[in-house]
Amino acid sequence: MSLTNIIAEFLSANRIPEQVICGFSGGADSTALLLGLHAARPGVLAVHCHHGLRGKDADDDAEWCRQFCQKRGIRFQLLHLEVPSHRQPGESIEEAARRQRLETWQKLSDGNIPVFLGHHGDDALEDLFLKMARGANSSGLTGLRPYRSIAGVKLYRPLLTVRRQEIESYLLEHGVSDWRLDATNAENIFRRNAVRNQLLPLFRRIFDTDAGLEQCLRTLRQDADCLEAAADARQPVTPADWQALPDALRVRLLQRLLPTEVTVSHRTLTRLNSALQDFAGVPLTVSINHDFALRLTRDNVRLVRIGQDAPAPPPPRSWPWQTCPALALPELGGELQATVSTPDAVPAEAHSPAAEVVTFAAEFMPPTLTVRTWQPGDRMTPFGATTAKKLQDIFTDAHIPRDERHRLPIVLAGDEIIWVAGVRRAAWAPVRPNTQRVVTLTWQCEN
Repeated sequence: MSLTNIIAEFLSANRIPEQVICGFSGGADSTALLLGLHAARPGVLAVHCHHGLRGKDADDDAEWCRQFCQKRGIRFQLLHLEVPSHRQPGESIEEAARRQRLETWQKLSDGNIPVFLGHHGDDALEDLFLKMARGANSSGLTGLRPYRSIAGVKLYRPLLTVRRQEIESYLLEHGVSDWRLDATNAENIFRRNAVRNQLLPLFRRIFDTDAGLEQCLRTLRQDADCLEAAADARQPVTPADWQALPDALRVRLLQRLLPTEVTVSHRTLTRLNSALQDFAGVPLTVSINHDFALRLTRDNVRLVRIGQDAPAPPPPRSWPWQTCPALALPELGGELQATVSTPDAVPAEAHSPAAEVVTFAAEFMPPTLTVRTWQPGDRMTPFGATTAKKLQDIFTDAHIPRDERHRLPIVLAGDEIIWVAGVRRAAWAPVRPNTQRVVTLTWQCEN
């Protein structure tokens, strides 16, 4: 079946009205989608988002899209998002771009006009591997769905059954060969590119095909649809109601309570499960991130905003580690521990710069450390580096979700950050061949 017919049947099956919006980057996928939509919905509005990134290349993309639409009589709108200057604290460039695009669709669609996106079958396979690496459930593994309503925006993806090669063949058949290419797609330092350019080709060489992955996605979507429907049918009110839920439904109902940009992490779910088990009628607050928390009372479980109904981030703690080798941090879901030994007695995991166990030369360790959470502007010189780096960038490099960053213990010696527990240690006080005694710090996170 031709791509034009695939799109036409999709429109008919989903009873799509005449007025539609198409996200148009100028890449092969969105260009093919726009051509197919224009054939069936001549009034389609092509929207190109200029993110304020990539300099002249981005300007050239926008101009190409404008000319493409002008030649074919397609309505076109260029929007400048200026992603770098509109980033929120703790937000990566990718997260900021995603949030601002969603805000754009909210304004343009007004909750009624369908928005079409060009994600295709190869995108879905790449997304599957990326989400697997993050430990996602079936709903997360199948985040790219033919239809989803997010923050009041009706998002449609009719090309999820179409592969990249089919899309490019379709464009060539229609006389289009100069679609835009993002040069950064070849840079495998980005994980999505590495999955596309290295992991998936290796998978196909081993198994001769990726048809099994496509079937896996179809099955996972069915499972996710079933679990999400089961969650929608539940209406838990009290802590007892929430505790009675199976884990698979509890996490999905919790996600329903949260704003679109906040995802439920394993740590958040673990904290909630622990609070539900311990709940004895006394009101409890379960922190989700630096903005939101859950408030448990006898009568209900409700979402509250930090600074209104919920407590502020915890204050800094002094840690006299020599006389108090264990520092309980229930508000952060774990405990810090300190031990003194000779270098040969250090556990093997302490030699990793990003482990939850790290070792410092004891001669530099002050008798009292400070433990607090991340603050905007924090910087640290990572182990192996010679210059300081923003913690925000370290979090981004380590793929720490934005809603988890304010729940990681930051350990300071004086005013210097020496360790982001579980993420990265500093170059401060390294263990050298002549080091006689070492201090090993351990972050024991609750499971």
